[in-house]
Amino acid sequence: RPPRSTLFPYTTLFRSDQGSQVGDFYGYMAASYYTNFMKETKDGYDWVPELAVADPEPVGGLDKNGQADTWRFEIRTGLKYSTNSALADRAAFNNREVVAEDFLTPFKLLLNQANGLYRGGELANQTGAASIKGAKEYYNATKNSAKGIDETADFSKVGIKLVEEDGKTYFQYTLGAPVTMYYARYYISSSLYMPVPKDFIDLVGVDAYLGYNNDKTTTPVDNSLSLGAYTLERWDTDQQVVYKKNQNYVYASTKYKIQGVHINILAALNTDTDAGIKEFLAEKIDSAGVTEKYLDQYASDPRTRTTTGDSVFKLNMNALNQEQWIKLFGVNGTYSQTTEDKYWQVKPALSN
Repeated sequence: RPPRSTLFPYTTLFRSDQGSQVGDFYGYMAASYYTNFMKETKDGYDWVPELAVADPEPVGGLDKNGQADTWRFEIRTGLKYSTNSALADRAAFNNREVVAEDFLTPFKLLLNQANGLYRGGELANQTGAASIKGAKEYYNATKNSAKGIDETADFSKVGIKLVEEDGKTYFQYTLGAPVTMYYARYYISSSLYMPVPKDFIDLVGVDAYLGYNNDKTTTPVDNSLSLGAYTLERWDTDQQVVYKKNQNYVYASTKYKIQGVHINILAALNTDTDAGIKEFLAEKIDSAGVTEKYLDQYASDPRTRTTTGDSVFKLNMNALNQEQWIKLFGVNGTYSQTTEDKYWQVKPALSN
């Protein structure tokens, strides 16, 4: 199929990105402890272990509410990194086996405040069940550390550790509050936590690994490793990004049939918001959004498709009692004013 085109953010700086664009590109080569695959019935998704062997188990059992704050899962053995770098020192990491310590490195990298990573600060300042015990304290303690991985900082108080038992290695983590198994899996399933060898970061340099690379002799191909479905094969700034199927990926032989992904960089989008649909109409790319200028012309075109969101983003509830509602929205409401004949009759249950 023809390549698709996009306005690309020109960076692999996923760990400091506040949006989703960079994450979408990083996602091709990233892996998580758990992932989702569409059900055979095509009406939903199943949770599947990816870097883990099975679902997490509560440490010490569940409380009376069926919850626990400390969980663990066995890490998958035999995982191997992939890279398409032609540089000998980087290529040496191709097919290198993942070791248990690599599972701790991404947390040490994110939570080192000296690295100035947005996603690290986000992780450290999470509250409630989504937080990791001790993360904020470690983050605060590394404010004046050197960039990279600070081996002198005390990571033992962070609620993440490796446990050896009966010849197996478990990744154990303690959240900020007790949760059910679903949320124990959900809160830890981020590609931000994909393992990486510390000596790879030391080799390429922390800035290059994080995506701040200004070294013209290397590209993101040379400075990244993959455990995901694809590996980065080419990175031609202002031109294209190309991914190649990762034969080392856990589900390479069963789930992924596409041999690669080719993404054109349409730099014209920087100055022309209609550049994408123009390329589509010229039959140079396979899809494009219908922009405002072309909406009347193509809204009813047989090629036009409308897609819905992939999840419920939020649910709003009117949780006021009648007195509160009148104060906010009544005749003299502080937020807006409503005549008495149009007052809402608030249901008592919703004010509890």
